[in-house]
Formats: sequence, C-alpha cells, structure tokens
Amino acid sequence: MADKNDLPYVNAVVSEAQRMANLLPQNLFRVTNEDVKIQGYHIPKGSVVCPQISCVLYDDKIFPEPYKFKPERFLNADGSYRKYEELVPFSVGKRQCAGEGLARLELYIVIANIFQTFKISSKNL
Repeated sequence: MADKNDLPYVNAVVSEAQRMANLLPQNLFRVTNEDVKIQGYHIPKGSVVCPQISCVLYDDKIFPEPYKFKPERFLNADGSYRKYEELVPFSVGKRQCAGEGLARLELYIVIANIFQTFKISSKNL
C-alpha cells in the first residue's frame, strides 16, 4: 500500500467507479435545524428531508458527461489525483458511512490487481 499515492490513475478509477455505481441513491432522512431556502423553495425548520446523493454524483455542472465512465475527470493536467468535495457516495457529516475507508481500500486493491494482471484496451483506440 506504500505505492497508493504514486498511482493516481488507480485512485481516479476507484473514484469514478464509486461515483457511477452509487448503490443507494437516497441518503438517510434528516431534519432541518433551521429554515432553509433551496432554489427558491422554503423548507421550514423541523422538516424531514431525504437528500438524493445521485443528484450530486450525476450533476453535469460538476461532472460533465456524467453517464460516461471517465476516470480522467479525477486527474489534474499534470496527471496528479484531483479530489472533488462533491464525490459523496457515502454521504457527509455525522451520519457518513463508517465503512468508506475500507470500501475505498478494497476497491483500490481489486482495481490495482486487475491493472497489474491484465492488459486492458479499447477497440476504439
């Protein structure tokens, strides 16, 4: 695992896989602790809301061509890994999934092993 930070493309593939393969499009229910206005809609304090994680993960303003698998979106021009605050497949805040680190690590190991074992190419290239 010492090479993890030296393999930005593997990290980009993990991030893109998590962005696209969102298993639970809804989050846990939340209660607003103050009056909120979202896109012109007033949501009073104490309202029960259910955030739609997929609305963020598939927002074309944040992730252009959101339905295409493009790990490059997680790479800077110099090839280094680019982190997005909007990548929230495990939610955010106090109710964030405690297993996020383990899930990312498992995906990293599987994807790195696939890249190490197989030659992957595209017919279109």
